[in-house]
Amino acid sequence: MKEAIIVTVTVIALAATLVTAIVVGMGRSEVVECNKWSQDAVGRPGYFLASWQDDQCRANGIIINVPVVK
Repeated sequence: MKEAIIVTVTVIALAATLVTAIVVGMGRSEVVECNKWSQDAVGRPGYFLASWQDDQCRANGIIINVPVVK
């Protein structure tokens, strides 16, 4: 019984660690994408973002001043 509790707690801890790593990694990935789009906007006349891209960047505190296609 004691071993089952230890295994259960270990599995829960590993699952929580995995979920945290995925969430943090996705957030960092979104920031990298927004920074790339921001640099692309500077180098390309007529550049625009889709509404989901604008939403993603604004959620991460990055404002890209280009037209947004809804």
